[in-house]
Amino acid sequence: MTTHARLLVAGALAPAVVFWLLAGGGTSTGDSPSPPAVPQAAVAGVVKEAVKNIDAALNKPADKITAKRIRANACIAALAAQDAMLNKEGDATRLATVRDAAIKLAQAAAGKSVHDAEARKQAAVLASFPNTEPAPDAKAAPVDLKDKFALADVMRVFDKANKGGQGIEVQLVILQQQKRPYRPKQMADFEVNAYKTAMIADVSRGQDEKATTKADKEQWRQWSDEMQKLAVELAQTARAKDSKHFKATIKKLSDNCAACHERFK
Repeated sequence: MTTHARLLVAGALAPAVVFWLLAGGGTSTGDSPSPPAVPQAAVAGVVKEAVKNIDAALNKPADKITAKRIRANACIAALAAQDAMLNKEGDATRLATVRDAAIKLAQAAAGKSVHDAEARKQAAVLASFPNTEPAPDAKAAPVDLKDKFALADVMRVFDKANKGGQGIEVQLVILQQQKRPYRPKQMADFEVNAYKTAMIADVSRGQDEKATTKADKEQWRQWSDEMQKLAVELAQTARAKDSKHFKATIKKLSDNCAACHERFK
């Protein structure tokens, strides 16, 4: 894999779920991009894939990446549930229950080990979505998820499966390097991954520990905002099956990512 390709995907880890920001859950100053809500069907798909990966991890307790895989997939499930909740894409208390279960699941997999009983209990709550029984203590209010998940776990979603991720990096690199026009199915298949990229930005925007100066923090935010905007644009062009626009947007995403990761290595 080329250096540019690695930068492209590493940077694609930056975009987000705006409504969480607008509701006060993130670090937005009020001028961050405001993409449309993630479609309800996509939210269900995100949670379903996360559950599949979590179950696979729980069945390999001795694997050294089990805890990492659980935390990464719990993170994306929590993001999807909270985004849907704030955008009124379903029963708010039910979605809050799913989000809270994902947070508890990640906590059960803190460090290198997994508290198996608690992890399986919370994984079962996620697996019941979209028919999850609302918890009596679930609160339909935004939670600052950047304080619940470490940046490494947030970004791990993009890694290969054997590193605890969902393989989005490999898919994005393949698409970016493709010369021929994209097939409609290729674009449709990547739509949810583009939304995942967008959902992660609000978290990474606030996790700017690599930016040590005021100017760096502002630049970090600008690149995150641009990544968020481009990720949503990519999802929209995928849905429209616009191959030319899809290609151009991937190029913009690549350039933005490369610039960010060249500065914040």
